[in-house]
Amino acid sequence: LNGPHAVVYRDTDCAWSFSPDASEGVSEQFTLENGQIDDFSLPQCVAAEDGIAAFLETAATGDLSARIAWH
Repeated sequence: LNGPHAVVYRDTDCAWSFSPDASEGVSEQFTLENGQIDDFSLPQCVAAEDGIAAFLETAATGDLSARIAWH
């Protein structure tokens, strides 16, 4: 999370959150749990509320949430 945006990743199948209408070449900075700062392209970012809900649903069901697009 970085305030208004979230990036969701599932390592079992390397699925990333995806916003197909977002501008390529633009990125957002995120501070990871280990304190590292990484840039993620805007197409990987989703609204924080949707990202949190998708993460929780995916963790609970084992299936990728339909709340967001995945890449």
